[in-house]
This record gives sequence, structure tokens and C-alpha cells, in this order.
Amino acid sequence: MSLDRNCLTAIEEQRDYAPAVLKLLAAHRAGTIDLALNGMSASEMRKDKTYPERFEEFEDWAESLGFGGLPILLPLGMWDITFWGKSVYASEQQAALHNEIYDILFPTSPRDLKGFCAQMGLSPEKGGKGWQKWVNRACDVECMRAHIGDGRTVFVTNDDNFIKLTKAPVLKERWGVITAKPDVAAEMLG
Repeated sequence: MSLDRNCLTAIEEQRDYAPAVLKLLAAHRAGTIDLALNGMSASEMRKDKTYPERFEEFEDWAESLGFGGLPILLPLGMWDITFWGKSVYASEQQAALHNEIYDILFPTSPRDLKGFCAQMGLSPEKGGKGWQKWVNRACDVECMRAHIGDGRTVFVTNDDNFIKLTKAPVLKERWGVITAKPDVAAEMLG
């Protein structure tokens, strides 16, 4: 299993699905499941509308929430988005997988920043609204790519885009990925 950033935010903000996320963490600590965090989550916008300047800010935040020591799945390196030394170089296969996942999650959207912003009528200026929306999509795609690349099965998220009937069955058919909201993932434990 791997958790997206929304799962950690649930703990921080005490959302209604926080107990399910904590149940998954407890199962990991007990050795029942192998749970990981997604390193791409370090590049996502924080609730104060800023982006981390260092990967360690994400690690410190995860630790403060009780998730310290969990494996972290590293994303593909993306200029001005991911962190040097905390991402991996893209092989042709990994880049192709990234693109294939993007096309599943965002089938009507150009993959590149300029094309995306042109389609949305937004500026691609770094930090602007178009850039923020595109980075959010890139983060979603890379979280799933890292999950698949690490051979994991259950992707835990509260993001409905992953759960949609037009997307979840495709992810399962192609890579065996089960996308599950935290409460569903916790029920899988029995």
C-alpha cells in the first residue's frame, strides 16, 4: 500500500477518515502490511498555499504526524518541482509509464505545462494558477507511477479522480492497482 498526501493531511486536520489512515499505519507498525509514503507529496502545495523548499520539510511533517520511518517512494525528477537527491532519473520505460498514467487520469488534457495552460486559458508562469494546477496533476501522476514502479497494489487516496469508474478499472486491469479510499483500505485489513 502507499498513501497520497491527502491521507497525511487527514491526520493533521483531523478529517473524518483520519482513523482509517491511523489503522493502516498501526497495521504497518505491527508488520501486517507494507505501507509507504509517496515522495512526490513533498512537492505538493501546502495548506498555506506555499511549496516546500526542501524535501526534509515533508519528512519532518510526516514524522510529526507519526509517519516517520515509513519507506518513501521516489518520484521521477522534474525540473523546478521535485528535489535533487530525492528523485530518480527517468528511464524510457518510466517516462512512458508516466505519460500513460497521465492519459488515464487526465485524458483531455495536454501533458506539457504550456499546452495545458493554453487549453485552460491560464499563464504558465511559475507559481501562477496555471502552473499550480499543472503541478497538482503532475503530482497525482507521479504518485501513481511511483506506486506502480515499486510493485505496490493498493493506492490509498481520498481524491475522487483516482476512484472514478472511468479510471480505477483501467489502473487495475493494466497494473493490478486497487485505488481505495482510506476507509475501504482499512476494511481490507479485516
